[in-house]
Amino acid sequence: MARRPAVRQKDQYDSPWKTLIDQMLPPFLAFFFPMVYKDIDWDKPPVFLDKELQKISRDGPGGPNTVDKLVKVWLLNGTQVWLNLHIELQSQYEKDFAKRVFRYQERIWDRYEHPVVSLVVLADDREGWKPDSYGFEHWGAGITSRFLVSKLLEWKGRWDELEQSQNPFSVAVMSHLKTMETRNDPSERAKWRFQFFRRLCQGGFLREHVVEMLRFMDWLMVLPPDLELEHHALVEEFEEESNMEYVTSWQRRGALQSTREDIVAVLDERWGEVSPSLVAELDGIDDPVVLKRLLRRAVTVNRPEELLNEELTGVA
Repeated sequence: MARRPAVRQKDQYDSPWKTLIDQMLPPFLAFFFPMVYKDIDWDKPPVFLDKELQKISRDGPGGPNTVDKLVKVWLLNGTQVWLNLHIELQSQYEKDFAKRVFRYQERIWDRYEHPVVSLVVLADDREGWKPDSYGFEHWGAGITSRFLVSKLLEWKGRWDELEQSQNPFSVAVMSHLKTMETRNDPSERAKWRFQFFRRLCQGGFLREHVVEMLRFMDWLMVLPPDLELEHHALVEEFEEESNMEYVTSWQRRGALQSTREDIVAVLDERWGEVSPSLVAELDGIDDPVVLKRLLRRAVTVNRPEELLNEELTGVA
């Protein structure tokens, strides 16, 4: 059984955002670039040009903490436009960022001879850094590339607006900002994560958007194993009290197999490498109630060998 690390050593921002854009492009554009959203003919489904982007990205200018998507859309006037969605997720200044965006535009044009509009979301923590163009000019001749930019950090001063927004990406922005703020305070992060969970459930959002946003938060707002367990317990209690049944973390991450992996992750964090025999015994347990009780027990058990006692594993 493959095991994931008990605690990620570094918050991961790129994959959650990439997945969210794939699943929720219309509200993404409506939130960050409303003028673009309004001009698109949404009766014609957007086409993600992943293969085309891979071709121009090989040995290209992309950095290690970026999300790039190339999407073909049709405007209300019938024009076909390619959108290069570029999300910069670095937490530090990059001198050649604007050049990198320009080079993507140039590569796409050179390979496909198709105009591209670049949309940039800056998710870094550097105030005042908001590049929106690249170019040069001498004696009245030159070249200039401009792109539309939205910076997450600027929303810190508009928190009330985020809380009142009916767009699910308002929660994505709040989650991202609080993830950065709570790098060294997991308890505070846990409080915010549950608060955002309640907002999603009570905010009147579409069910499919709620499910995607919950997955996004689980992936983005990483918690230590003990706080992760507390969060799951609060989620289950909330769903029972409010009679709301959303697809929670246990189900989204693969139900039984995911719970087994969580048990091993907790034991690994507390005691080090878990014995193959114990892993094999967990693989043989298919009762979700038993696995959840084992997961809670893994946090307090005195040693791994005590986890699978006869009394606990015999519960139906």
